[in-house]
Amino acid sequence: MPEEQKKDKKVPEEQKKDRGNFLEKSVSRRTFMKGGAALGSGLLLSGGVAENLPAQFGGNQLQTKLLTTATHWGMIYALVQGGRFVKAEPFAKDVNTTPMIQSFPDRVYSASRIKYPAVRRGFLKNPGKSDTSGRGREDFVRVSWDEALGLVASELKRVKASYGNQAIFPGTSDWQSVGFLHSASALVRRMLGLFGGYTDDSGDPSVAAAMVILPHVLGGLEVYDEQTAWPTIQDHTDLLILWGADPLKDNQIGTHPSDHYAYGAIERFRYKVAGGGAKVITIDPRYTDTAKYLGAEGVMPRPNTDTALMLGMAHTLYTENLYNKEFVKKYTVGVQKGSWIMIVSGRCQAS
Repeated sequence: MPEEQKKDKKVPEEQKKDRGNFLEKSVSRRTFMKGGAALGSGLLLSGGVAENLPAQFGGNQLQTKLLTTATHWGMIYALVQGGRFVKAEPFAKDVNTTPMIQSFPDRVYSASRIKYPAVRRGFLKNPGKSDTSGRGREDFVRVSWDEALGLVASELKRVKASYGNQAIFPGTSDWQSVGFLHSASALVRRMLGLFGGYTDDSGDPSVAAAMVILPHVLGGLEVYDEQTAWPTIQDHTDLLILWGADPLKDNQIGTHPSDHYAYGAIERFRYKVAGGGAKVITIDPRYTDTAKYLGAEGVMPRPNTDTALMLGMAHTLYTENLYNKEFVKKYTVGVQKGSWIMIVSGRCQAS
């Protein structure tokens, strides 16, 4: 990383002033929409213009802006020249920036992005009463923002009048912009709430099964609870099992801006493994990048057979009397009397 970014530089007073007044500046709707389109796709700009650009950015300072932005892939510096996003550079304090940020400008200006509203031709001809067989076959016609908003408003009113608010579904609340202020799912729900209500979804498309099962197994929703901290793993783990996990790949991104702290922690654990203080086993059909990095022993079941592997392990623990009876007695319910023991002991078959 260039020296200019490694050091915490003193921020000029005029730059502080510019940053402080960023949200107070008068911004027209057109300017706001143009800025959002130019740096959308998961990038939410914040901060102000850097008065003194680091040397590696180059360019005409009169036409160049260096903006700090938060993304799913962490903080970055966005270099904007002539109103165009041209380059993404690592944030000074992120020592483990993912190389994926190099693709950001291409993603923003990709030919596959939808740049303006478009409506299916049959629906545009006869809104609300079109032949639905044209879905997936008909072409789309570009319309103005005003026309698109008018169509949406008209349809919402029609559906509410005909079927009630329960017939309105706002869509999934999953990934979009990292910002809370510009959260698409939150804003559409707020609007529809003011409109009288809607039918929402439940659970999470990423971990729906875990949300139902884990409270019965672990007593809580482990996937969204506070996880075991890396320092605790470092100090108290002598056997680390990576079950279908590839942290070197997965920690490049986060639901909210990633700080990439995990990479330093994984590196420290690698030293512990190299010194004989710990062992790593990976259970995965693939021998992943993390497995290679940590020198893990590989157990590679066929895809979709890991549940059978879990039951086999439970069978061995139970039949060979290797489990902690006091722990089971204190922290679990119904193990001895439940069908689980019957299944793992081979006395009945799972349905």
